[in-house]
Amino acid sequence: MELVNKRSVTTENGSCLKHFFNRLHHSRKDYLFSHLDGAVSRFLDIGFVGEGSSFHSEIISHVSASGGKVYGLDLKIPASFENSNAVEYFQGNVMSMPFEDDLFDVIHLGEVIEHIWDAHSVIKETHRVLKPGGKLILSTPNALSIGSIGNWSFRGRNSTQHEDHKIIFTPASLAALLLEFRFKILSFSTAKGALFRIPLKCLPVPGRNRLGHYLLVCAEKY
Repeated sequence: MELVNKRSVTTENGSCLKHFFNRLHHSRKDYLFSHLDGAVSRFLDIGFVGEGSSFHSEIISHVSASGGKVYGLDLKIPASFENSNAVEYFQGNVMSMPFEDDLFDVIHLGEVIEHIWDAHSVIKETHRVLKPGGKLILSTPNALSIGSIGNWSFRGRNSTQHEDHKIIFTPASLAALLLEFRFKILSFSTAKGALFRIPLKCLPVPGRNRLGHYLLVCAEKY
């Protein structure tokens, strides 16, 4: 997915594009871990293969340190991901997960929901396998990010467009979807991957903290 012209965005220390994605990665990671308060017995990481082994490994280390276990679900499980006392992998579909009701304390749905047309079934199934009071921590591209607004205005396209992206959410549409399936939203923010190192707080516009490239949500099942 090319968000900018890689040849034109450079700095003396290398690619500004690399800095952009590093900022996004750390924003999402910090958001996730900041909402894991207390011990987590069962943590479900959905779509972890696409996230890369580093992020997933950090999740395993964090959860296992308090005696918990991580469960990984994806359409295909590469041979490099092996079961252990700290993690167990399952091959399956997020719209029909091979788990019993009310099982997990936390579910991480990172960069998944935008790849599926039927987002309602995804959230409904996620709600089913979460324990009452359990947390869903979700990240997905923001249709109202600065990049998206600029691209719609000047290029007639969304900066989050990708051949595998089926649907892109605004903050309002994502919140409405979660509320429809009996989730209480505890936190709503955005990953601020500043491409030109300009923090969002410097922008003289209302609601600027909702203009980051990715939506970040923590919601509780009730």
